[in-house]
Amino acid sequence: GSEPIVLDAGDASIVFHYANAWEEGSRIKIAACAFDRYELGAEYGFDAAGGRFDPNLLLRHDNAWGPFLRVSTINLAAATVSHTTVEHVHRDFPRVHPRREGRPTKYAYVAASPHLQEGEPFFPFQCIQKVALDGSDEVITWRPARPGCFVGEPVVAPRPGEVNEDHAWLLIVVHDVHAAATDLVVLDARTLAVAAELRVDRLLPLGLHGTWA
Repeated sequence: GSEPIVLDAGDASIVFHYANAWEEGSRIKIAACAFDRYELGAEYGFDAAGGRFDPNLLLRHDNAWGPFLRVSTINLAAATVSHTTVEHVHRDFPRVHPRREGRPTKYAYVAASPHLQEGEPFFPFQCIQKVALDGSDEVITWRPARPGCFVGEPVVAPRPGEVNEDHAWLLIVVHDVHAAATDLVVLDARTLAVAAELRVDRLLPLGLHGTWA
């Protein structure tokens, strides 16, 4: 058999959430949200020992550590690895159109906190972004109109019969802290315009992930 390829991946980073990966000839592209440094619990306010959410832990995370959306390229022919950060904006929970998983992808949908004040934690996230992965710097942002709202992971629900990767709906859980309510917001994945909004008159527990069946 062939000899294994040994790659130097460069500086270490920690990834929990991958957007997608695909092949382009002899290259493999990987889009993911990465931390340059990770301290268990501090980044999402989870007290691993006590098994509870502790907001004070959020202040221990240095925002310079990430998470940032990155595209890594593995060149199998040259045995090299390179990394490109798609802006130094705090982003995580990336999703792509499910029919593009494992195939070339232009867009990732992420939860983001792009405008942090000094000492402000990036989580809970402030808005949803549609981010181009092709180096074009295309970004569309949607944020709740009311203050005191935080967003969960965007879930991509394909439009029946459509083939374009942004011809879909995004389902977003929005926690309205000031109103003690929770919204399910449906966005048009092409423009991030609001298509529908359903309100529950209670503040549901803050979650991390979502799914669509």
